[in-house]
Parts: sequence; C-alpha cells; structure tokens
Amino acid sequence: RLSYAAILLPFIFAIWEIIQFQNQGTTPTEYSSIAPGSSKAILTIGKDKTIYIERDSNINIHKIDSNVFIQHNTLQYKKTAQATDNEIHKLNIPRGGEFFVCLSDGTKVWLNSDSRLEYPVNFVDSVREVTISGEAYFEVNHTNTPFIVKTNKGNIRVLGTEFNVNNYPESRETVTTLINGKIAYCLPDGQQLILTPNQQIIIRTNGQTEIRTIDTQYATSWKNGMFLFQEMRLEDIMNQLERWYDIHVFYTHERAKNLHFSGDLSRFKNINTFIEMFEKSSDVK
Repeated sequence: RLSYAAILLPFIFAIWEIIQFQNQGTTPTEYSSIAPGSSKAILTIGKDKTIYIERDSNINIHKIDSNVFIQHNTLQYKKTAQATDNEIHKLNIPRGGEFFVCLSDGTKVWLNSDSRLEYPVNFVDSVREVTISGEAYFEVNHTNTPFIVKTNKGNIRVLGTEFNVNNYPESRETVTTLINGKIAYCLPDGQQLILTPNQQIIIRTNGQTEIRTIDTQYATSWKNGMFLFQEMRLEDIMNQLERWYDIHVFYTHERAKNLHFSGDLSRFKNINTFIEMFEKSSDVK
C-alpha cells in the first residue's frame, strides 16, 4: 500500500498545481506600472567610447565634438568645411526607447525601439551609406550623391525621399514603405525593384517578395507617437509592444496569436490601455 501511495503522490501534487495555476488566472492583474518608452540612445564612438543619451530638459546643448552635439532628444551632426573624417558612429536605441538624429548631410532619421544605425561622421565618398537594423524613418536630403541604406536583405538606393524601413533580425519579413519620391530596392541576387509613393515592399525569410499599395499611415504612425492597427495579428501587435514597453510576451494558447485587431492608440499610454482593448473586443485574456 505504501508503494502505491508513493507512486500516486506526484500525480496528486501535479493536479493541485494545475488547479492553483488556473485559479491565479482569475485574479485581476495591475498593469499600470508598465510605462511607455522615452527618448534615449547609446552612442558608440570608435571601439571604447560610449555615451548614454537621455532627454534632459535642464540641458540645452551638450557638445560631444566640434561638429557633434545633443540638444534635448536630438543628436545633431554638422558638416565641416573640409570633411575628411570618415569615422563610423553607432547609435543603439534600447528596448523602451526612441531617438532622432540629423546626419551631417542634413538627412533626418527617426529610430524606433531596439534599433541600430551605423553611419559616418561625415559623408566624404562618392556615395552616402548607412546601415540599419530594426526600424527607422528616413527623410533623405536631396543631393547629387546617392544615399544607400544597407539591410541584411538588400540595399535601398535613393537620391532624396521619405521612407520607412522595418528590418528587425527576428522578424519573418523586412518591410520598406515609400512615402514620397522614388527608391530602388536592390536584392542580394542582383534584382532591382522600383517603388513609387504609397507602395510597400515585403521581403520574407523564405525569399518571397511582394509589392503592394497601402495607406502609409499604418507603417509610419510610430514616428508620430501613435500605434495604428488594421486587422493586424495579435502576435505582430505584441511584438511592437514588447519593444516599446520593454516587456516579454508568451502565449498559453497558440491560436491567440492569430486573433486580429484594429485600433489607434497613443504610444504614450500605459500598457493597461492596450490590454483592456484586447480583452473587451475578444475572448483573449
């Protein structure tokens, strides 16, 4: 009898744990402490110099170099009279952050959470080149020198235009959206695809490529402090919220990932606003 009891005890405890876990799911959770992101970045100069940048209303201008300075939430580069320095700077935006940088040629770049931009202090060659990982909105200053945005799935070549690049390494697809102007997307196999305004190119990890016409506000709303969703999968929405609120999400039911939602909410709301929206409009908890 003692042997049978010893065999049954682990199963009894396991059932008790499951019941306790299910009961915990009915307890209301307070999310208000999960605040939205803010303006912050990490600037790496050379191999050993790192500068942590956060918005400080008490500091008007913080000078880093003769032609590099920080003003509130803006990193500003000025072109020198005789630009010969081709030093590469790396700007990292952590999870829960965003930042804005104006490059030496006047090109403006808005960077989303968990993104990295590499660029020269001065553009001194016959081409302007930067490398992006993550998401960024580019407003390229028009000059006679081509501007190249390098990603791990190809390069984007422009002269002067506005476009958004979503190129997170863990994503199933890289998405580039053209707002105005014209860009050429050069794939690794040498194929070149031309985009016109309101077009979006999607490059999937399996090599498939798709070009479609869209309402661009859904791709660029983050830059204007908003989240706009139109029949978007819950998993894709939560991927965005993970980076902005610096959280990690898991699913007790895989089918919840494919629930679709539409809505528009400020990025600067606490996360409970989003949680309430999901729960009120579906069976998801």
